[in-house]
Amino acid sequence: MINVNYPHPVLTGANNDYIDCAFDIDMPKEVPTSGDFIELEMTYSLTSVGLNQMIKDHKAKVVIYAECVETEFRELYVFDAGKNETTIQINKQRLTKELELRGYIVAEEALSEFTLPEHNKEYFIAGPSRIKKGDILAIANDVFRIPLENFDPLSDRRSIFSIRLNPDQKEDLTIDYDSYHKITILLNPELHELYQKLYTAPETRTILATLFAVPVLVDALYRIKNSDESTLNDLSDKKWYQVLQTRMAELKISLDTENNMTEVANKILTHVFRDTMNSFNSVFGELIGGNE
Repeated sequence: MINVNYPHPVLTGANNDYIDCAFDIDMPKEVPTSGDFIELEMTYSLTSVGLNQMIKDHKAKVVIYAECVETEFRELYVFDAGKNETTIQINKQRLTKELELRGYIVAEEALSEFTLPEHNKEYFIAGPSRIKKGDILAIANDVFRIPLENFDPLSDRRSIFSIRLNPDQKEDLTIDYDSYHKITILLNPELHELYQKLYTAPETRTILATLFAVPVLVDALYRIKNSDESTLNDLSDKKWYQVLQTRMAELKISLDTENNMTEVANKILTHVFRDTMNSFNSVFGELIGGNE
């Protein structure tokens, strides 16, 4: 539930801050895919002379907030000023189960006196409001929830990997395959603090995921390949083992005939090395002159 109790007027169907105004987003019923991406053709409609003028004057902008709770994917996509349509592309590997889309209008700059003719003066008798850059000015009525059950079950790498703090651990990293349904990567306090700090930047998350996921997955694959029947029976109730077995069956991979587990890992985590190189280029491209 969205909190609509703001100190300034907010255009939404859940209140009467605006008179005879409306804001909404829309998208096609079908979600097309293009290679590794889904493409969302988003549009918005806005009936508010004042807010439309603020958008034209670059004092406000229309954004789509996209979120996948399972993978902690969260991104803002901005409509170009003067256009009420935009195309959003999202890598399918960053999503699983459900993608939620919400539309907002947010302030582009701080205003000491925010007042529009369409504001309901009965609600704001004290006069103009003060708003900060980034404050929400409108919330779209519709919320789109796109089911993604048919997407790659390993697209959420956290579905089989879990990174946790072990406060008593001296080694940088240890791996627990047996205690949980996920392969648990345990970090000592120093390394875990650094991991959390780096994880706050969205651009580094693919790099971090690959840094931990790939070598651990390679080790897990060798563990499966070299285990006897009794050990495999013990693993069979673990979610990470079930997901890997399902994925390898889909890809027609038999570990009995595979010798290079790094190549197998790249097949399971589709394009993981390419995506990581793209992330490196995004983060460090300007530093090395690659994005000129």
